[in-house]
Amino acid sequence: MSKKLLSISYYLLPMLALSSLLRLILSGQQGLPNLSTVLVFFNGVISDLATFSYLLPILLIFPLLIPIRFKQNKIYSFATQSAVIFNICFWTWTCICEWFFWDEFKTRFNFIAVDYLIYTKEVVGNIRQSFSVEIILGVWLVAVVIISAITLYLFRKNSQAPLKRYYSPLLLLLILIPVYFIDEAPVFKSEDGLFNDLSKNGVYEFFSAFRNNELDFKKLYPNLSHDEMMATMEKEFSTENLLIKRDSEDRLIKIPKTHAVSDKPNLIFITVESLGAKFIGSLGNQDHITPYLDKLSEKSLFFTGIYATGTRTVRGLEALSLSLPPTPGASIVRRKKNGNLMSLGYILNSQGYESKFIYGGHGIFDNMNGYFHKNNFGIVDRTDFEDKEITFSNVWGVADENLFDKVIQESRKSYKTKKPFFSMVLTTSNHRPFTYPDGRIDIPSHTSRAGAVKYTDYAIGKFIEKAEKEPWFKNTIIVVVADHSTEGRGVIDIPVETYHIPFWVYSPSRIKPQRVDRIASQIDVIPTVLKLMNQEAPNLFFGRNILEMKKEDERFFVGTYQKVGYYSNGIFTSLGPKRTIASYLYDPLTKKLSNKIKSEDNEKKAISYYQYASFLFKKGLYHLEEK
Repeated sequence: MSKKLLSISYYLLPMLALSSLLRLILSGQQGLPNLSTVLVFFNGVISDLATFSYLLPILLIFPLLIPIRFKQNKIYSFATQSAVIFNICFWTWTCICEWFFWDEFKTRFNFIAVDYLIYTKEVVGNIRQSFSVEIILGVWLVAVVIISAITLYLFRKNSQAPLKRYYSPLLLLLILIPVYFIDEAPVFKSEDGLFNDLSKNGVYEFFSAFRNNELDFKKLYPNLSHDEMMATMEKEFSTENLLIKRDSEDRLIKIPKTHAVSDKPNLIFITVESLGAKFIGSLGNQDHITPYLDKLSEKSLFFTGIYATGTRTVRGLEALSLSLPPTPGASIVRRKKNGNLMSLGYILNSQGYESKFIYGGHGIFDNMNGYFHKNNFGIVDRTDFEDKEITFSNVWGVADENLFDKVIQESRKSYKTKKPFFSMVLTTSNHRPFTYPDGRIDIPSHTSRAGAVKYTDYAIGKFIEKAEKEPWFKNTIIVVVADHSTEGRGVIDIPVETYHIPFWVYSPSRIKPQRVDRIASQIDVIPTVLKLMNQEAPNLFFGRNILEMKKEDERFFVGTYQKVGYYSNGIFTSLGPKRTIASYLYDPLTKKLSNKIKSEDNEKKAISYYQYASFLFKKGLYHLEEK
């Protein structure tokens, strides 16, 4: 057993040495006082040991699984030494990457590092153009050879040696280190963010960022003082129809001057996969691939100037359920502590509605089922479809027509209970591989996105035709809106024009057809629909009722994982890590972004919106009970 424990040191010591060396170099570059450097070093060792403790069970248990006879041959020795070299390769490469990351962002790994895995093409290109890759690889290989030679020499020399006394308490310490040390450490705490950052272990911070899926806005992005931010938001939240109440925890609660009594219409909310505005004939497309939706544009409230908040389905679901700007990082749908939120489901459930999330695929993907379940939605997904209910499916789920048949079934169930119902429906057919049932449209399956769009259009048309024959239809509002467009992926900057999406509200017995050309955000969809339902509960929603907007009120929010943007009055402002900020002229009609300018007013609003949204979520103030 002593030999097994001794071998652990050959994995641990190179990691401690490399991490400590990096920490000392970074501390020296930042000009920390000598005492602070010593404390950073001490804190860092604790963080490194805690990180290593995650690997310790593998290193202790794996040798026990290998039969003794195999441990005497050269293959086992080669495999063991290869594992040591791989460990050295990993930690040396990590230290090099961390040094460059710190040089650019002045922080340990965070969600931007995770983001780099998503934007591989751009990141690799940027590295090639910014640095001498050959020199970096050369330095790395030289370091690996030197450290490996020293480590393997000691490994061979001491492989038969008994376990030395000082190894025992070290291993015991590793085993007993609580995991919370990584999040709650350093032992010596400071108000200085630089001190605390240097104390951390970069590898753990990388996986922590992946798990938490967010970036610290206050730490990385342009900020205002808290009071200035709150004053700006009070002004922005105030309208002619709303009073603003600021509670003791700095939540701005909208209090309607009047509150209409609702007759509680049903709501079917169809979120369409990747339905960018560029596909819609009513918005200028000449390919005739949305014949039904073009007809719907004439029979419904048709909003022509809506901009999605992101480029992923989960970001769209966030906007359409929470009415919250896209805070940096991944969607709240995928984050921790994303339950019991102030959502559309909460508002309607409090009015006696039965709310469901209905999806033709497996809702475990992107944590959609978890998110909606924790926010009091019933879940209906691929696992709830019987074989006889499916005529076609692909990797993403059942065909849209099968999904909509399920929506009608679920609506009938809710109608029988005499409860109003709210169904958040998510389609899948307009997604690669663009396959769908044969014989529905004149474009063969699996040929192009145009075919997928036309099939989705067909399925929505058939659904509404069937729904119109149901007894619950007369008292039902049907919303059709995209989750995002098909472009804007694979880039770190924000291609504003690609976020444009369509939005329809159809209820012939309740809503008069009208074309609404206001420029607005996806987060404005919920407040608009609530107003049409005669619902206007006090809430934290950032969105506005588009029908009450004036020209000067037009604005929208868009974002990637790293950058977030805000448009208002012809000016688009982009905020990025390293506290970068830039403003441009943007024309929503021509979709042209040009002429970098300075706009203190627009930049102040942009910072305030995102700073306040991040503040609310981080402090737990967007939650209903837990703080």
